[in-house]
Amino acid sequence: MTTFTINPHVTERTTTLANRGTKPAYTFVVESDLNKPAIKKAFFARYQVKATRVAVITVSPRRIVYRGRPGRRPGFKKAIISVPAGQKIDFV
Repeated sequence: MTTFTINPHVTERTTTLANRGTKPAYTFVVESDLNKPAIKKAFFARYQVKATRVAVITVSPRRIVYRGRPGRRPGFKKAIISVPAGQKIDFV
């Protein structure tokens, strides 16, 4: 089986989503070539919790200026994964 990288994306907003009592949701940065079924499968393989819903967002790259020089902040893909009520995962 091929392993895929899914890493937690922790911000204030994602912490709020994770602490909802009725439908907790967790946000992960995933590889850009993964689709929803593959993300669901990789999530189950890593955390042994069945995902009820997967939403995928592609964050586009941004132009930046650092010390007067133009640059680029790379884009990425993130997935918001909902789990059944009463189930939680631990990132530590």
